[in-house]
Amino acid sequence: MPRVLLVTYLWLPAYDAGVKQVATLARYLPETDWEPTILTREWDDAASGATGAPHPGRETGDDFAPVRAARAFPVVRSGYVPRDNRLLRWHTRMHSPGEPPRAAWSASGIARGMLDLLYPLYGDFPDAHRGWVEPAVAAGIATVRQYGISAVVSASPPASAHIVGGEIARRTGIPWVALFGDLGAFCTGGGDLRSLPQRMLQQRLGRRWLRGASRVAAGSPEAVAYLQARYGLEGETIVAPFDPEERRVAPRRVPGAPLRVVHVGQIRPGDQRPELMLDALDLMVKADPGVTARLRVELIGSRCDEVLAGLLAGRECAPVVSIRGEITAAETVKVQREADLLLVFNSTNDLAAGCPPAGYPPELFDHLNARRPTIAVGNDPGGAVQQLLAETRGGETGGDAMAIAALLRRYLEQLEDAGEIAFQGDEPAIAAYGGPEQARRLGVLLDAASGERFGSWQRR
Repeated sequence: MPRVLLVTYLWLPAYDAGVKQVATLARYLPETDWEPTILTREWDDAASGATGAPHPGRETGDDFAPVRAARAFPVVRSGYVPRDNRLLRWHTRMHSPGEPPRAAWSASGIARGMLDLLYPLYGDFPDAHRGWVEPAVAAGIATVRQYGISAVVSASPPASAHIVGGEIARRTGIPWVALFGDLGAFCTGGGDLRSLPQRMLQQRLGRRWLRGASRVAAGSPEAVAYLQARYGLEGETIVAPFDPEERRVAPRRVPGAPLRVVHVGQIRPGDQRPELMLDALDLMVKADPGVTARLRVELIGSRCDEVLAGLLAGRECAPVVSIRGEITAAETVKVQREADLLLVFNSTNDLAAGCPPAGYPPELFDHLNARRPTIAVGNDPGGAVQQLLAETRGGETGGDAMAIAALLRRYLEQLEDAGEIAFQGDEPAIAAYGGPEQARRLGVLLDAASGERFGSWQRR
């Protein structure tokens, strides 16, 4: 069975949606005759706040299916060396708080402008984690040669993972598939707040970094189409899949309990619109104050609890809403299975910047696996979420407060009449978004990429 090197910046013991995607795909890749090995950075130093460490993610329980499987994979860990050069030190000094303002057309002002323009060539670009690239490339090349790796898959974010994957592929001659969780630095548009010269430079760097890619995969058809049009690369839609094994957690409902509506995961105010949900709840409470005893909304692990508390302050719906911190991955599965309704918040910033939606809300597929109806909050400009919910019969979209309130009233009536909220999803359509099918798609890409690189592809 050929081996594939999966390049991912974040890995256990840290955990987020990106780790779950890679772990779930890796778990089912052997069913497509590809054996995974993980390349990540060393996280012992990151736990103490080392340079380049992102949000550490959630700790996970061993009883959580993707994590339990992930612990069995061979893992290669690289170091992290913060990028350092004369231009970067100069740039840092000129942007320090104590640096006096400079006129734009003075010598120092022109120098500062040129440093800013050329920052992607010498600085922490395409993301703040640029310091792991050189150590990861060295570790990846050694791994390819030692273990006979036949292909490499790089998973973003961060975008620097694709620099790592591309350089390993270039220097070892193996095929490379770039898997995009979001488009990040590889997407430029009229609303991205960059100047024209900055946009042109970034587009040139994106073409250089993806030059050796055999195939691409992204979380939405629109993103795949964008990558094909901009970079000339064939690809496939591969989402952050659910693991069917999680369905073994039995749902439980206390008879007579209020309607329980839950969102677990990060919320990005300004891009997503949690205030629409609160507006809908205000409408319901104003129309029927008794609804406060029949409805509970839980916002869990938002990473913006203070912002949500500010939005909620003084509202009539405040008694209905609770805000909680992050919970473990295993607890997330349990909460989703026990809820009556689940929420996702649609994003709008990608379209505003001239970029296509990079993917669906990552929790959406877990909702399908939990077999609980979903309400998608806010307009869905690209229509992808609305189309998927219609295809799977997994839920509905509420574009404004009145539409959301109408959906909640309907579900309240159903609960009071039947004692439960029925889920009427299309099982075959839902299965297409599970780990086995999404891993099969990745396996097909790897087979095609290997066939092109090596001619008649013979499995070893």
